[in-house]
Amino acid sequence: MCGIFGIIKDNPKLNISDIKLLALHARQRGVDASGMVVSNKNKLDIYRADASIEKLLKKVKTDETNFMLGHSRLVTNGFIDNQPVYRDNLILIHNGIITNCEDLWINGRERKQKIDSEIIAVIFSEALKEGKTFEEASNCVFNECEGVISAAIYAPNFSKLTLLSNNGSLYVGVKESKIAFSSEEFPLTDSYFQDINQIKGCRVFDVSSS
Repeated sequence: MCGIFGIIKDNPKLNISDIKLLALHARQRGVDASGMVVSNKNKLDIYRADASIEKLLKKVKTDETNFMLGHSRLVTNGFIDNQPVYRDNLILIHNGIITNCEDLWINGRERKQKIDSEIIAVIFSEALKEGKTFEEASNCVFNECEGVISAAIYAPNFSKLTLLSNNGSLYVGVKESKIAFSSEEFPLTDSYFQDINQIKGCRVFDVSSS
């Protein structure tokens, strides 16, 4: 089991209490490994740890961030290639499993990591290079991948965040100038986010570079 979460804010900076609350809720879905992506002063920092998200959060600098993604999971096939996945200028966090992953490494696709989630980033990247929209790229992922997909894909070159899910295990809400998402609805309500919606399909958000 995994938990994913994240927050976007129009202007710096995020409230650390919101980050901690979402992270601690995600911890309940897995404490064996964790990862985070944090934007600090126009620089992206990627963290991965063979430890709980609570321990990782103590090492992460969030003083200037207006954007962060997080991932927490139980150990499955070991700790090799912990998330977030970075591939083809995309950053991915994924809750679920791609059951036909081995069959998708075809037509010249080069596998660089052992984690099944990598194929999502590869398919999404291929679609963008073909000129498809982020929504169309999400559909390409759904069409090719079998299994469970709830994921967040950040494209720094486009300043876009795509949330996609084929099983509805992804929720998004707003509070003031912040947008947050989580694998479960309760962490958002507990953090006083409003207009909470379940994602089945995809939604695309702009991410400020400031």
